[in-house]
Amino acid sequence: MWRIEIKEAGKERINPQNAALFGVAYPKLTEATSYTEEELRHEFCGGFFGWEVVDILGATRSRPRRMTTTNEQGERAVLYTSDFAALCEMMQQIGAEVGIDVPSPDPFHGEQRWTA
Repeated sequence: MWRIEIKEAGKERINPQNAALFGVAYPKLTEATSYTEEELRHEFCGGFFGWEVVDILGATRSRPRRMTTTNEQGERAVLYTSDFAALCEMMQQIGAEVGIDVPSPDPFHGEQRWTA
């Protein structure tokens, strides 16, 4: 048996992006709000990817269409670097709108810098 898949080419998010999200953005936002990291992830992913209404044990609930590591079918599908960056920018914008400064990651983190 063979299985052939065709999917969009792109570079998956990189570890520094993940570190900036979980080491800077979420801690800054949880510290400034009463929300947990899990609650923030749920809301930001829903705001970025859209919402779907599901029936869970007879109760109607809204959940994000996808998360950063799973697609709409619940299969592993890590975001591309560009989409991940756009999600982080959205989080910064929402934070700024309520007076929370979520700093941008240092693009040179981990690299030697040359000074004059």
